[in-house]
Amino acid sequence: MTTRRSVLAASALIAATRVHPRLAIAQDATPGPDTSPAPEASALLGAWTGTQTGWNMGTIPYSGAGTITFTTAHGHIVQGAKQYTDEDGVVHEEPVEVVILSDGTILGAEHDSILFGALHEDGTLLLAKLETGLDQDAALARLRKDGQPLPPSEVDAASLKGRWIGAYDGFHHGEVTSGLCQINIAETDGQLVQGTGNYKMGDADWSVAQLYCGVLGGAGELMLSTTGGYMIGHLADDDTMDLTYLVVGMANVAVSMRLHRHETALLGTPMSEAEMPGIDLIGLWSGPRMEHDLGDVVGGIEELTITSREGAAFGGTKRWHDGDGQWFPTEALNVVVQPDGLIAMTDEDGVMLGRMLDDGSLELAYVSPGIPEPKANYNLLTRSM
Repeated sequence: MTTRRSVLAASALIAATRVHPRLAIAQDATPGPDTSPAPEASALLGAWTGTQTGWNMGTIPYSGAGTITFTTAHGHIVQGAKQYTDEDGVVHEEPVEVVILSDGTILGAEHDSILFGALHEDGTLLLAKLETGLDQDAALARLRKDGQPLPPSEVDAASLKGRWIGAYDGFHHGEVTSGLCQINIAETDGQLVQGTGNYKMGDADWSVAQLYCGVLGGAGELMLSTTGGYMIGHLADDDTMDLTYLVVGMANVAVSMRLHRHETALLGTPMSEAEMPGIDLIGLWSGPRMEHDLGDVVGGIEELTITSREGAAFGGTKRWHDGDGQWFPTEALNVVVQPDGLIAMTDEDGVMLGRMLDDGSLELAYVSPGIPEPKANYNLLTRSM
């Protein structure tokens, strides 16, 4: 079987929250989005070249070089293509779509993977590529478009080796779920980590261990893939990880996890109320959405109804229409608010990331991998009182 060697990978998710003037869109306006590029999106246009390293099939290390060329920007959505070479020396090209939020956070998708990252002030684009399933993959790419050499990375994940154990709670297809979880990081290679993990609900036995592989970012961010889902989070301190586990599909999952080094673990102790971000998402959220669909820019309305809370996690539903007033079927929505304020969501098809802005609105990026092309949309929602 041919193993794909992707060019994409890792990152730092920037935590600033500011409102860009482009975001002042009237909720009751006729759908028809402003498609001129946002300044953040324009900065991504061009050809980015650099290096990448990763784990293929969860355990096989690889490295190489590649290119991502972004050619079109509409609002906060940017389209382009990546070029990569497989193990047989054959060059492939694949479409890429990303959404860049006003704080610099990038969420993207390709045929089979989700991308997380940021464009840094020194001109370096860092992307993390996470793929689930039998072809599980996690990779780190460092790219530039000015031809300047990349500075060496000073990040080393070796200190993360060992067993991490703790508690989780959240929602599984709208139902509350909780239990214990653990990760054993067995191998590291620079910023890359690899190991296994599993979970335990109530008096049941521990689940069968899954392979985990991922990337440690320069500011302590952690981005991991498993055979079933994605993990996004950060190191709270040298002995504590705060992670969000996301599973896409009919049985979608979003749970908040707090893990401690095995030597310091307090089993069954999730985040305290004082440690949780002071963000309450309960209510009806709606507003404009903009999507790329097979090359066309489509406007519409997004609506989230969030009805329940369990710790840092929320449950509810989602629906949307593309401007003709015909709502697509309602889907279950599961949400986690991370301690740094990053909001992560899953539905039956994809992943959302975003933040609450200073004016109380929700800015969200949504992506869904797929063939013939991935989907990406940008949403700005306000809560009905």
